[in-house]
Amino acid sequence: MKKIFLVVLIALVSSVTLTACVETDTTTTTMDLTTRNTIYDLIDQEYASLALQFPTQIDSDTILPEPSSSAFSVKYSVEGVILENQVLSFVKLAYDKTIVLSIELSYQGLYNQYEYEILQIRDEELYSIEQTNQIFDLSFSEVIDAIPYQIYSDFTLPSIDIDGVEVEYQSDDILIYRNRLVFPFPEEMEIVYVNVDVTYNRETRSTTIPVRLSSFDQLPRIPEIHITTTGQAEIDSNDLYTDGTLDLIEFDSMLNPTMTLDAKDMGIRLRGNSTLYMPKKSYKIKFDSKTAMFSDYKEKDWVLLANFADQTLIRTYLAFDFASELQMEFSPSTVFVDLYINDVYQGNYMLTDQVEVTNDRVDVEEHSTELDTGYLLEWDAKIYDTSIDHSDENYFFIYGIPFVIKSPDWEDPEYSIDQLYFIEDYMLTVYLTLRDGL
Repeated sequence: MKKIFLVVLIALVSSVTLTACVETDTTTTTMDLTTRNTIYDLIDQEYASLALQFPTQIDSDTILPEPSSSAFSVKYSVEGVILENQVLSFVKLAYDKTIVLSIELSYQGLYNQYEYEILQIRDEELYSIEQTNQIFDLSFSEVIDAIPYQIYSDFTLPSIDIDGVEVEYQSDDILIYRNRLVFPFPEEMEIVYVNVDVTYNRETRSTTIPVRLSSFDQLPRIPEIHITTTGQAEIDSNDLYTDGTLDLIEFDSMLNPTMTLDAKDMGIRLRGNSTLYMPKKSYKIKFDSKTAMFSDYKEKDWVLLANFADQTLIRTYLAFDFASELQMEFSPSTVFVDLYINDVYQGNYMLTDQVEVTNDRVDVEEHSTELDTGYLLEWDAKIYDTSIDHSDENYFFIYGIPFVIKSPDWEDPEYSIDQLYFIEDYMLTVYLTLRDGL
């Protein structure tokens, strides 16, 4: 009985001792958490004090602040590199830069980490240099982008639309005339070099650009018209047609030819007034039957304009194209062609419509006795070339400007003198309106 009681007593004593130990550990843990939170609060307070001393921007080396007490320890770093002697070094750059400062603040074995952004101010000298570099880089880039990999004709070298920038071109390999490369039509593909001088802020920098010149046989080809006159006869009249045939050849993107018209019967004569005396003549073509020429309609009469007085060759084209864009009732068609007569190259011509009254051209009413009907007028200064009294044209004048009535013809049985008076009065109203802005 005594042995049993002793065992129970030992068990009870052990139980009390174990409980006391457990309670003691719980109390210690609760105190540690409270202390840790207090320490972290003190670290945050110290950081807030330090942050008030941090610069928002720097333009020189800067010493970062020490903690308020030696009990605190601080480490500063930028991009993982610890700052020596707490000096934030200023690095000269062309642009402002945001520095992310990392701060590790410790106290009584605990620490916390923070980040703070500081603006590093640009160096004005470097900034000016960089701005200049950018302008030169942009200028050269614009020039290089504007010059194609390969050219097939004369090419206007680009100007630079940047304030204060001037660009000049020179070459020992190819003629440059008024900033225009003069294409020399080489027999084989050729590479030439163009020197580019860009000047800005009294400084000039240069570069060299290679330019590929297409060989003559690889140049894009426009349609060709080959006219062969009967017996190789000369075309020397602006009234009488010279008989002959016409071939029309078109080329695809691979320069493969297609014969669109083959030996089409036609007549050809000179065309124009003052242009009759120019070295390169204009012509009028009259087919024996209605024929389509790059059109979805067929007509007998077509015109080949030489454009000799226009060095650009495109002014008439632009006028006709502008009329088309304005959706005018009629604007002549236009196609550039290379013209050969009796196997002799004549040059670049513009094939276009004969201006006449037809359903597919000037589509106005004909053969009417009404006054308010269709009229086709021509401003024709050649009236003055001969005696006006002996002219066979049906004409009238508006303040000295000669107008010829091309349709209706004054030999038409429906035509009357009252129609002449009507259209003359109409044109006078148009003239006065334009002149006086009424």
